[in-house]
Amino acid sequence: MTLELRLANGSTHCDGRVEVAHHGSWVALCSEGWGLAEARVVCRQLGCGPPLSIPSGSHFGQGTGQAWPNGVSCVGTEGTISSCKVEPRGNVTCDHGREAGVVCAGHSEGNQVQLVNSGHRCAGRVEVFHNGLWGTVCDDNWDLLDAEVVCRQLDCGRALAALGGAQFGRGEGPIWMDDTNCMGMETTLTVCPARIWGNNNCYHGEDAGVVCSGGHHSMRGGGMGSADLEKSSEEWLRELGDEERPSCSLQGLENKEKGLENMEKGLEDMEKGVENKKGLENMGKGLENIEKGLEDMEKGLENKEEGLENIEKGLENMEKGVENKKGLENKEEGLENMEKGVENKEKGLEDMEKGVENKKGLENMEKGLEDMEKGVENKKGLENMGKGLENKEKGLENMEKGLENMEKGLEDMEKGVENMEKGLENMEKGVENKEKADSIIPEPVHLRLANGSHRCAGRVEVLHQEEWGTICDHGWDKQDAEVVCRQLGCGTALEVAKEMDFGPGPPRVWLDNVSCKGTEMSLLKCQTNPWGQGSCDHGKHVSVVCSGSVVSNLAPVRLVDGPGRCAGRVEVLHNEKWGTVCDDNWDFADAKVVCRQLGCGAVVSAPRRAHFGQGHGPIWLDDARCTGTEAALSECRTNGWGIHGCEHEEDAGVVCSGSGVSDLGNLRLVDGSDSCSGRVEVFHDQRWGAICSDGWDLAEAHVVCRQLGCGVARSATGSTQVGSGDDFIWVDAVECTGTEGALFECKVKFWGAKSCKTKGHASVSCSAAEVLDLGSSEALRLVNGPHRCAGRVEVFHSQQWGTICDDGWDMKDAAVVCMQLGCGVAMSAPGLARFGQGTGPIWLDEVGCLGTEANLAECPVKPWGHHECNHVEDASVVCSEAGNSTSTDLRLVEGPHRCAGRVEVLHDHTWGTVCDDGWDLKDATVVCRQLGCGVATAAPGRARFGHGMGRIWLDDVACTGTEDNLARCQARPWGQANCHHGEDAGVVCSGTSWSSTEMVNPILEWEVPSSQPWVGVTTTRCPQPSMTFPDATNTSAVRLVGGPHRCAGRVEVLHDHTWGTVCDDGWDQNDATVVCRQLGCGVATAAPGRARFGHGMGRIWLDDVACNGSEENIAQCRARPWGQNNCHHGEDAGVVCSDATNTSAVRLVGGPHRCAGRVEVLHDERWGTVCDDGWDLRDAEVVCRQLGCGTAVAAPAGASFGKGTEPIWLDRVACVGLENALVECRARPWGINGCSHEEDAGVVCSDQARVEVAEIRLAGGPHRCAGRVEVLHDHTWGTVCDDGWDQNDATVVCRQLGCGVATAAPGRARFGHGTGRIWLDDVACNGSEENIAQCRARPWGQNNCHHGEDAGVVCSDANVMEEGEIRLSDGPNRCMGRVEVLHQERWGTICDDDWDLKDAKVICRQLGCGTAVTAPGRAHFGQGLDPIWLDDVECTGMESSFSQCNMGSWGLHNCNHEEDAGVVCSGTDPLQVRVQGGPGPCAGRVEVLHNGTWHGVCGGGWSLPEADVTCKQLGCGPALTASTEVHLRSTGDNQDLLEGLSCRGTESLLVECQKKGTGPGPCHQGLVATVVCTEPKAHPGDKRTSATSFQPSGAIYLPTKPPEHPDTETTQLMKDEATTS
Repeated sequence: MTLELRLANGSTHCDGRVEVAHHGSWVALCSEGWGLAEARVVCRQLGCGPPLSIPSGSHFGQGTGQAWPNGVSCVGTEGTISSCKVEPRGNVTCDHGREAGVVCAGHSEGNQVQLVNSGHRCAGRVEVFHNGLWGTVCDDNWDLLDAEVVCRQLDCGRALAALGGAQFGRGEGPIWMDDTNCMGMETTLTVCPARIWGNNNCYHGEDAGVVCSGGHHSMRGGGMGSADLEKSSEEWLRELGDEERPSCSLQGLENKEKGLENMEKGLEDMEKGVENKKGLENMGKGLENIEKGLEDMEKGLENKEEGLENIEKGLENMEKGVENKKGLENKEEGLENMEKGVENKEKGLEDMEKGVENKKGLENMEKGLEDMEKGVENKKGLENMGKGLENKEKGLENMEKGLENMEKGLEDMEKGVENMEKGLENMEKGVENKEKADSIIPEPVHLRLANGSHRCAGRVEVLHQEEWGTICDHGWDKQDAEVVCRQLGCGTALEVAKEMDFGPGPPRVWLDNVSCKGTEMSLLKCQTNPWGQGSCDHGKHVSVVCSGSVVSNLAPVRLVDGPGRCAGRVEVLHNEKWGTVCDDNWDFADAKVVCRQLGCGAVVSAPRRAHFGQGHGPIWLDDARCTGTEAALSECRTNGWGIHGCEHEEDAGVVCSGSGVSDLGNLRLVDGSDSCSGRVEVFHDQRWGAICSDGWDLAEAHVVCRQLGCGVARSATGSTQVGSGDDFIWVDAVECTGTEGALFECKVKFWGAKSCKTKGHASVSCSAAEVLDLGSSEALRLVNGPHRCAGRVEVFHSQQWGTICDDGWDMKDAAVVCMQLGCGVAMSAPGLARFGQGTGPIWLDEVGCLGTEANLAECPVKPWGHHECNHVEDASVVCSEAGNSTSTDLRLVEGPHRCAGRVEVLHDHTWGTVCDDGWDLKDATVVCRQLGCGVATAAPGRARFGHGMGRIWLDDVACTGTEDNLARCQARPWGQANCHHGEDAGVVCSGTSWSSTEMVNPILEWEVPSSQPWVGVTTTRCPQPSMTFPDATNTSAVRLVGGPHRCAGRVEVLHDHTWGTVCDDGWDQNDATVVCRQLGCGVATAAPGRARFGHGMGRIWLDDVACNGSEENIAQCRARPWGQNNCHHGEDAGVVCSDATNTSAVRLVGGPHRCAGRVEVLHDERWGTVCDDGWDLRDAEVVCRQLGCGTAVAAPAGASFGKGTEPIWLDRVACVGLENALVECRARPWGINGCSHEEDAGVVCSDQARVEVAEIRLAGGPHRCAGRVEVLHDHTWGTVCDDGWDQNDATVVCRQLGCGVATAAPGRARFGHGTGRIWLDDVACNGSEENIAQCRARPWGQNNCHHGEDAGVVCSDANVMEEGEIRLSDGPNRCMGRVEVLHQERWGTICDDDWDLKDAKVICRQLGCGTAVTAPGRAHFGQGLDPIWLDDVECTGMESSFSQCNMGSWGLHNCNHEEDAGVVCSGTDPLQVRVQGGPGPCAGRVEVLHNGTWHGVCGGGWSLPEADVTCKQLGCGPALTASTEVHLRSTGDNQDLLEGLSCRGTESLLVECQKKGTGPGPCHQGLVATVVCTEPKAHPGDKRTSATSFQPSGAIYLPTKPPEHPDTETTQLMKDEATTS
């Protein structure tokens, strides 16, 4: 029986205190053991989507009465709470304050959906609720998969039809969604991929609709058969009935025609058999439909009357504009036309009334029918029927006359409507002329927000007379801003911080004194001065920041309690309250976004643990996961507003370069006896200054000495002992702990605040000024990390600290650093300035340690200071003993003996528990080894040995299993956990205190206190494990043999150093489940007996096994003692698990070959991706090993190989690097993640043996698309063996050749015996590969075949066409533009559906234009005018001409010209760009090379999008500023400045920004464009010129260090061209 369930005391039905119905009343569930799995089931049962949080304590108030006496333990996949494991809690009480609560996602407004305008809740027009408004969904790409999600969300069964074209009537209000692309498995429509809210190219005539099976059932009262599911959309609409469809006047005519058809059918039936009454019934239906037609026509008349009323209102408005002469003249014309329209309307009404009068004929006809019915009942039926027929004929005659009059009436009505429309047109002209004299903005306003981080924030600009201008801030208030945000679809207006400046803007000020009520839909409705009339002499222009409902919330951010506005504790504004950010996962990427949002330069550090003091008020954000490219912190992924498990002692901080903190890296000691003593001075703002001696002591002095490489501090004094210096003090106060590596890591107060109380200057005296050798531990440090054993690597040389470049930096180098510092072993060796960019010299490059050296001085390196790097490439290290002590006190408690129980560790003089997140046998093995308890036999979680108390010290423990101490394992820092004591980890070790004689006794007795939660009595006789534990430390203690793979086969266990089988007596699904779990093979799908997988040999070790299914190891199940059985090998037990760990379970897609690409794993018969959280080279190493692709070269994150579309199966993968398959690594459960496809992980492997794209051909057939399969390998053609050859393999061949789809995959040398080598055998494609080399197969040349087994293929040849002409139109030159193809002597365009660089590459090759740079869609080069010839083009990139690509039939598409595809080829003049007159290669005046001459760029229209593209082409980071300067001289040949550049910011090259006619021309403003980019990247050669951002230089797919703005696909295409040319 399903338990009734509700969430009480919450804001909606989808959040609150969990309560169940119990004995007629509602009782609360206890929070003991309550976790995410249980919350997921509750939210699923209530239809509330996934859980968002599990609030602790009585977050939703205390319940009444006693709590539910049962406890719940769910897996998380159950459909209802009653399907979970429910057991009495026993004597454990649940006091008030411990009730379980949950917040589900279902109450979010974006998840609401409804079907309207059909009369039934399960059919109708689709509407979604967003931003406080219901809106529709556009039918672009709308299909049954999308409809399936809607029906599931509404609990309306299966989708029967997915309708477009506003079949359920046109909606009103916004069109919220467009290009919806669901997979059909989503729980809500809003999680499906789609355009951003409100962004569409539709009108309400394209509103989408849905018909669900649940709705059909409720409408018809019956079920569905298979025939129902095959009905068309039109059939379902007909079955809904006329009363269920939107009514309009034209439907009356349709119903009239249906009525005539039915009447004719009725006459035929009557003539065939007078005795059959069906004719009468059909005639009756015809009459009913005619009556419905008349009713609809009457409704049309009513609508016309409403139109007249609106016209009258228009007349009233026109009269108001009498003051305008032009308006009055046009109004009079409008009145004349309207009067004509009214006259025609009256004629139409008269004719219609005649038609209605003729309805009497229908009444006569009804009388005739009544007489006919009486005749049928009467024996004299024939006579009466004859009379009925006569009356029927009269009725028909009258009806035909009525229909003729009705048609005349309709014609007159149409004439009247035409005249009315003319009148309305003239009326509108009058209104327009009237508005020109009004003080209301006279035309639809072209509006934008400029120079902001996205389109919903910036300076307000309006377009008038083809020129953009600003709005003066006279009288501007939040009501005006609300109108701007509403008009742009950007949510609501936010307060604009005073320091937020969006620049001066264009010189023209168009509007002044704008006055809105705040309710207008656009500025069109607001009062204002006439265009250009205003006095805005103070230069203040209006800016607006919207909540950004279309993009994201741009929540204001600030840094407080620091030395200035660019350093301090992070606080964000939400719900008009400032709150802090928790430091969980807080890192440089998050801090980078804060610094950018505040305009404070680059990030210097990202301190945690309330470095700038604890904040007050709410903690708004937690677990921020920024990529570093967001415009604001609130655009980063987080847990959601206010959802956290933190205290203010975890408040995050940020230090930006704009704060000047990095200047503390420039220190000197002056006026001392040597270079290591004297007054401390820092260099800031081009001046040396002192540090105030307030609070100055040895802790600060130690840091200074360490930073300067001067040993340890001997003394810390004020200015009275060392020199007087001048009176200028830069730093007012410093507070260090003494462990920091540099002064800028301490808390500081600066610059020049002049609050120094003592007026003294800080001085130090250090122990030594000797030159440190690189082999000394004092010459090496890790800075800017969370502790001394993790951070950026810095070395001391020439009295100065400097960094190491990450060229060639790897784990071997990191191992030497950790060894030299005494920090254990290396855990990772990150590059790319993971711990921030250094500020001093880069001392070392290309370090090449073997890993066995004692210090860095023994490793080969380049000479000091020789490098080609910048600080973006600073190397870092994380060592194993970074966060934990070198040794940990450890114990197991609440178990039967000292070698089994709950794990507890001693830290900070306090015992605490370990969370079970990721806890496994490897972790347990370390615990058992440390305690001297033998080997681990189980690693139970979920508080198997009772709930602990106090602190949870460790979480996410990740041991390799080889450590001798738990402190050496990877884990979160001490005390940072997101767990409760219901997740306490436990361990069972083999080294128990039981004797050998006790082990064979069926019952083992020991005493435990009754207060222990894991048993309920004082003296307990507990079931003793009736088998000794296998002497194994991991899953090798059990294996499956004789099956198709390692996850299916005969069960064998290892005992007494011998493998033996298991008898099938009592063997069932529970037993099989434990085996699958132990092997990491998913869930059990079958538990066969009777030696299904063959007879074993040797001992039968186990019999009568009785698992309950929850054990982690078969050793925990009850069974007979080892070797005692009454079986033979014909009863050997077997198991089949869901997941087979073999090479078919993982693949790399989207890359250039099978050994590089996006990682996808097969689970539950579906391929899915892997999230990049924690993804590193160790994980990539396992993937490469599993695929036989050599070693890992790179582990790119951030969807480097494109975004996947299937489920995200794995997250937080943590491989040791030695596993044989990815599923053997630690990871979160299948499908549990908090990621999006923007975080899909990738891998690049080293193996080049199968990396090349294999050329292929079909030989011996009738044409090039049918024949014997031959592949080119090692410069020799060879055949493919037909072993396992099937349709999937043939599909790949046909796709690779551009020959359509596979129609046959013959073997047995159907197309003749080949000669030479047989290259491939056992080919196993899944059908989605682009090249046969990507398919699984035996190594090249290894086979057991002969040429009588040569494989063949027959393709459909559907897309093999003659070589067609192709051109690029409307671009600046022949190598870029809109793609057009010639067919049937007409040029036409190509739709951009699935258009990508592979398609563009083929076009560029065919045109002789190099390779593809970009493949823009959305009519980037303007809309074409001719037919759209092709859609869904699919090239592999290897074709020699476009005609070889896979494509649909000519002229078949679902596009318009807004989707015309374009191409930019590298063979164009790419507008080489450089910067001049600046401080470096990434800042200065912008110049482009045009026709061999360098020209400046005109500053008119120059903004951040153009600057961003310039920085990208230069190989620099994002643009910081886009400004202009006075053009004092002409450049080059004295031509004028280059004009016409207009970018969107997404382009890779300036050439993509061109529309038409870009070239030298007059620059009216006389201003030249300048740019300042971030993160300059040094390049060999000319650092100030870049033709493109792509330098083809070899065949490696990914660079050693990815650039800041990678375009790997483009890069590879150009490299392919370079290597093949």
